[in-house]
Amino acid sequence: MRRNSRADPRTERTADAGEGGPACVTLVEQLLTHPILEKLRAAQSVLRLTERFGGPRTELACRRALEYGDGRYRTVKTILERGLDAEATPERGFDRLTDAYRGAGRFCRDTRPLLVH
Repeated sequence: MRRNSRADPRTERTADAGEGGPACVTLVEQLLTHPILEKLRAAQSVLRLTERFGGPRTELACRRALEYGDGRYRTVKTILERGLDAEATPERGFDRLTDAYRGAGRFCRDTRPLLVH
C-alpha cells in the first residue's frame, strides 16, 4: 500500500481558514464535512475570496451566510460583490418595534370587550 507524503488538503484548507476568522473556519468545515459531496474546490474558492476582498470582509460575509443557513461559495461571493457584508442583518437592523406591534397601529382595536366570557 502506497502512502501519499502530502498532507490532507482538507486539513490544510481548515488551517488556512483560520486566517479569515471563526465564521470562515466554520463555513469551510461545513463544506469539507458534507456527508455526500466532496466540496474541496468550494472551500478553496472561499479562501481565495480572502485574497481578493480581505480577511475581515470575508469573515463578515461568511458570518452573514451562516446566519441565513446558506454556506455555499456562491452565496459568500455574492454578499461580498454586492457589499452586503457591511450592512446590518435584518434581525439587527432595527432596535424597536413599530406602533402596529405595540398596540397603537392604525387599524388596531381594543380586544378586551371581545374576550369577556
